[in-house]
Amino acid sequence: MKITQLMLAKGFGGAERLFVDMCIAFSNAGLEVQAICQKGSESADILKESKQINLKTVPILGAWDLFAVRKIQNLLLEHKSELVQAHLARGALLAGRACSKLNLPLIVTTHNYIDPRYYRFVTKLVPPTLDQYNYYLQQGVSPKRMLKIDHFSTLEPGSGKPREANGLIRLRTLGRLVEKKSFDVLIDAVAELAQKEKQEYELHIGGSGPQRKALQAQIDHLGLDTKIKLVGWVKDSQAFLQEGDIFVLPSRDEPFGIVVIEAMAAGVAIVSTDCHGPVEILDENTAWLCKKDDAAALYEAIRSAASSDALRLAKIRQASSKFSQCYSQDAVIPQFIQLYSQVLQEQPKPSPD
Repeated sequence: MKITQLMLAKGFGGAERLFVDMCIAFSNAGLEVQAICQKGSESADILKESKQINLKTVPILGAWDLFAVRKIQNLLLEHKSELVQAHLARGALLAGRACSKLNLPLIVTTHNYIDPRYYRFVTKLVPPTLDQYNYYLQQGVSPKRMLKIDHFSTLEPGSGKPREANGLIRLRTLGRLVEKKSFDVLIDAVAELAQKEKQEYELHIGGSGPQRKALQAQIDHLGLDTKIKLVGWVKDSQAFLQEGDIFVLPSRDEPFGIVVIEAMAAGVAIVSTDCHGPVEILDENTAWLCKKDDAAALYEAIRSAASSDALRLAKIRQASSKFSQCYSQDAVIPQFIQLYSQVLQEQPKPSPD
């Protein structure tokens, strides 16, 4: 089967990570994969290392770039694509225009709550959560045009390990340094831990983004520069997460949370706020959940997670098991391949001349 995966974002977050993982996983499953990325994107930089994937890049001026539509159309013809899967709103709209001209089916994986007009050319919309599914249902998208399939990670699940007996609790978090990730609240929670607890903590924040200077200023103002480090871009998320005892997701808004399932796979205990995506992935058996945008609640959840090595290991093992069953590539990729086959069978064939 010849497929095209399309992502037209320049930065790199959870949606881009899923796109890269999909390209690699489908190629490993025996599909002929063309990857179309924005020129100069971080996704393209990663995928150029794979010899199995037919990587193409296009310059994009915006969501209404008709030149980009023609370029995408020509690339689809060149690859002889049978089906296209696009990610994020701009990719869905531009790929949709190209696919409509070629009578190609278009599948779009949703990563957020977007105006469905961006999806008007889509054959099948694939939300990863019930909350996103219900949102698009309420926006008038027919249930016949949707199928819920979880996001996944290519990481291999680990079983967790006991904490090193040096008295230090190592906290790790990862994501774009933007307001909705709420790293400022996490820094306040660690400040409270430093003031109230005898236990020693360190926090490493992985990622880059526009809030870096503000977060560093907050750390310096609180006198936490020896306890909290902004470590920048993290290439190996699994190794970074496995360095920690507890992964913390402090987000104000998280439509799914790819990094949550990466933490599940990495075998690290999880503390998360109760935003949309994580509450569908996690429960009291797999993590500590707390109120979002609340430093005191986050402090209590981290303190509770740090208080019992045995309970942490029990939750890690439950989370690892759930990852394998629901969010591993072995669990998810066959669902997409089945969807591809179904869509291709249902796709109307062009009439003979």
